[in-house]
Amino acid sequence: LPVAQATPAAADVVAGSAAIVQNGNTINVQMLSSRAVINWDSLDTSYNETLNFLKDSNFAVLNRVINGGPTQFNGSLFAENGSVFIVNTRGIVFGPTAYIRASQFVGSSLDIRNTDFMNGKYAFTGGNGAVVNHGDITAESVALIGKKVLNAGTITSLEGYVVMAAGDRVLLGQPGESIFVELDSAGIPGPMDTQISDVPADVTNEGLINAEGGTIVLAAGDSFSRAVANIGTLATAAGKVTLNAARVENRGTINADAV
Repeated sequence: LPVAQATPAAADVVAGSAAIVQNGNTINVQMLSSRAVINWDSLDTSYNETLNFLKDSNFAVLNRVINGGPTQFNGSLFAENGSVFIVNTRGIVFGPTAYIRASQFVGSSLDIRNTDFMNGKYAFTGGNGAVVNHGDITAESVALIGKKVLNAGTITSLEGYVVMAAGDRVLLGQPGESIFVELDSAGIPGPMDTQISDVPADVTNEGLINAEGGTIVLAAGDSFSRAVANIGTLATAAGKVTLNAARVENRGTINADAV
């Protein structure tokens, strides 16, 4: 099936300021303010499409998908100085050809209020989708947040943190601060999206997560009903791995100074 393109006509800057220009298979988002919120009709990308976020100084941009089904991201994303958030409450799938490089990257199927984001408060709630990664994500800090979260690809943190969190509400600290993953789950209401039945536990790592000198956190729901599973590899030399759930299963490899 053809993959829909994210085009400038399908984008609306609703907070802050940014200019969006498409040149062939490349979309450049020039940040004109330090923070911005962009609503997209779609952020589906094919393997040969690239999304660039550009600014000489540090910035943060929230990209919210407001229409359609789960996001199918199979292209490349670059944000050398930026914290990039992609939010779709129906879910996000980063395919095998997805290639992401940013200062900070967050993929979430829980929503966040514009005012909270613009004020640097990262409180996520609401949404029934899963977040699934089959691609290659590298950033100083990476967070994947949803009702269920699966990594079957490669996630690399550069002396920061990798957080995979599943629940109804997640509060995430900013880079350089303490990591706050606040999970409040009273069960999952309604139908689930984004191949949710294919995700074995609430938080599952089947791939490779490497956070050298940093922290890896896999956390799921309340302390009574949710499960975390590591089937792949969690590696953080001179760092720490935290697995937090009612049921924790490790059939993979954990290499860390502290667990």
